[in-house]
Amino acid sequence: MCCYKGKISLPALQLAPSELYNLLTAQDPIRRAFCMHIHNYNSALAMTSIGRKLDHSVNNSGGPGLYKLNRELIHRAGSLLPSEEGNVAPVYSQLWVIDIQKALDIRMRNQYNRSLDLNILHTL
Repeated sequence: MCCYKGKISLPALQLAPSELYNLLTAQDPIRRAFCMHIHNYNSALAMTSIGRKLDHSVNNSGGPGLYKLNRELIHRAGSLLPSEEGNVAPVYSQLWVIDIQKALDIRMRNQYNRSLDLNILHTL
């Protein structure tokens, strides 16, 4: 029954880029710190943000955590072009079309990225 009786064949997975592979497999404190904050690194480099209303009442049983959405799920993307007035810092996909160092500085100033390592974020 699996794979439509052998008629479906998936290609082999490609290896991750060496920098990411090393961050995921090395046995050192840098790897442990990366894996502990991997969700934060992913969020820091995201082109959009998910907006949602969470139902927290389902996670009080002590069992595995649940992610229950309540009626809506949206993506916050914003404009690709930063504000012309210059009084609003670029966000999301805007950070991918500006100077790399400036984007890195903006990401590191974000309060949610304070636990991230500057060198790892630069590598990613």
